Amino acid sequence: PDASASTNNATIVAAIGVAAALGGGYVEMPAGTYTYTSFTVSPGVILRGAGEDVTVLQSAQAVKTVTLGGDLSGLEDITIDGVSNQAGSTGVYSKANDRLRVNRTKLKRFETGLHLQGAQRCEFNELSIDSCASGAKIHGDINASGGSDGSVCHNNRWNGGIVSVCTTVGIELKYVDRQCWNNELDHIGFVDNTGIGLRVYGARHTRLGAGCWFDGNTTHLDVRD
Repeated sequence: PDASASTNNATIVAAIGVAAALGGGYVEMPAGTYTYTSFTVSPGVILRGAGEDVTVLQSAQAVKTVTLGGDLSGLEDITIDGVSNQAGSTGVYSKANDRLRVNRTKLKRFETGLHLQGAQRCEFNELSIDSCASGAKIHGDINASGGSDGSVCHNNRWNGGIVSVCTTVGIELKYVDRQCWNNELDHIGFVDNTGIGLRVYGARHTRLGAGCWFDGNTTHLDVRD
């Protein structure tokens, strides 16, 4: 790992660019802790580390640090660390993309761990979120940035992982100004969140699998509208 966040970031961006030019594929990152600033994962590209807590990317920027920038983009076997819960920081952000893939990944110490401004047919497997203000915002939302750049949020599945020690909410499924429906959560533990473990706010037909559990949260479940 290079000591320079800007150098590491430029290397990641260049590698993603090579994979994107070939039509997609995996960008492999070896074990280690790497500082970075912010970057976008191109459509069809998966950034893959050597394992959760084995390959760690660290950014303390008050920005959207990793943007999943198109259909079939994603992360695998990696930890994304915001270091200091910087106000305005987001670990992983995506708007209006389909079939995202995030597998065996941990997001921690951001103001918002994961923010989906519309998403469809995405698969999250063994995705854990720790020590954020808002762990995951899964929103049907088209106008969050002041323009028509988001989408509906439906038919997404999150299977496995722990959502813990979030101070506002662990996972929030919400109708903001577009539908949020038919989303499924399976085998997720909501543990020791000092805010709400799970909030379902105008999100219809949300399914909780029998494998979900709640322990030590200030409020386990908040259902509104």
